[in-house]
Amino acid sequence: IRQAVSEYQTLSVTVSIGVAEHHDGETVEQLFSRVDKALYAAKNDGRNRVTRMPFDSSERRRSRDGAA
Repeated sequence: IRQAVSEYQTLSVTVSIGVAEHHDGETVEQLFSRVDKALYAAKNDGRNRVTRMPFDSSERRRSRDGAA
């Protein structure tokens, strides 16, 4: 019975991945914020994809100035 059931079971798996590159002067919080945005963008764009989030130059200025 187990073999008969397993022959008819299907498992569909998709993967959405958010990617962001760490830059000098960037905080961990800023990096993870961009990774999180990239992940949700991948999911919203149809799932089963990898989305890269570019580094925002305004975030670089804020991290250098010490503002968040």
